[in-house]
Amino acid sequence: MSHINYNHLYYFWHVYKEGSVVGAAEALYLTPQTITGQIKALEERLQGKLFKRKGRGLEPSELGELVFRYADKMFTLSQEMLDIVNYRKESNLLFDVGVADALSKRLVSNVLDAGRG
Repeated sequence: MSHINYNHLYYFWHVYKEGSVVGAAEALYLTPQTITGQIKALEERLQGKLFKRKGRGLEPSELGELVFRYADKMFTLSQEMLDIVNYRKESNLLFDVGVADALSKRLVSNVLDAGRG
């Protein structure tokens, strides 16, 4: 089974979002040469160009657009996963609960205690 290097994909994703190799390199604290090398490795793996030169800038190729759509979903979902995992780790969340006088305070307390587990 053949695999894809997710670091290469991540660098490509940043270049696409930033609109330039230099912008992505600055955002990732890497050199433009490093980013360019990683994208070339991904292009070799995918057997196609991800960007086309447009003047002094870059424009995504048809393959680049396709790869970005998948990469964007992947990295968006991975961020959502991290957000959920980090939220679950915050076990000492505090909040106020208002209770109508018609309800038993003991009943509400028991329900809230049961929800902690």
